[in-house]
Amino acid sequence: MVGQEAHGWKAYAENTVQTWEMTVQVNGRDTFAEAAITAFGNRGESPTGYFGITRVVSESGTETFVPAGSFGLPNYRQAIFRRKVTSVRVQLACWHAYVRGRLLLNFWS
Repeated sequence: MVGQEAHGWKAYAENTVQTWEMTVQVNGRDTFAEAAITAFGNRGESPTGYFGITRVVSESGTETFVPAGSFGLPNYRQAIFRRKVTSVRVQLACWHAYVRGRLLLNFWS
């Protein structure tokens, strides 16, 4: 590993579903990306929170794991390794909850 970068976001939603999407530029590096929820707070009945990788652009092309406008745990990638990555997109979603998530990028080139 030749470098590392970390990014974090937080969100809050009450009586509604809220989603946020963020893209991090990587500049063509071999990258291991890992997403994780780092905090979760209950703000009502049946709280739900998601955070994960939804899209990566690399030498392999564009891979989209969660279709635009949707969310859900079965589709997110929690970790990926790709060569010559140019961007990683993550999504934070919550319902009756406070959620904080982290994207950790480990560079191998």
